[in-house]
Amino acid sequence: MTLPTHQSNTSSTVRQAKREDASLLARLVNYAGEGMPLYLWGQMAEPDETAWEVGARRAGRDEGGFSWRNSFMLEDARGMPSPA
Repeated sequence: MTLPTHQSNTSSTVRQAKREDASLLARLVNYAGEGMPLYLWGQMAEPDETAWEVGARRAGRDEGGFSWRNSFMLEDARGMPSPA
């Protein structure tokens, strides 16, 4: 699926997320959740783990509501993640 962007000569592509997108997905979810996910992940973290690592681990799971399998990414013409 290709969507037009704000610039007339470029386009963005929507693709299924990959497991490698887990860190970026965690950041995007935290941004959308206004910091609440990071707080909760911090409460779930093991002693040797950061809140961001918990978020990425959860996003990298194959199952669950917060999983790369339930996500899509918007990429610009260069294949870079792009804001919607």
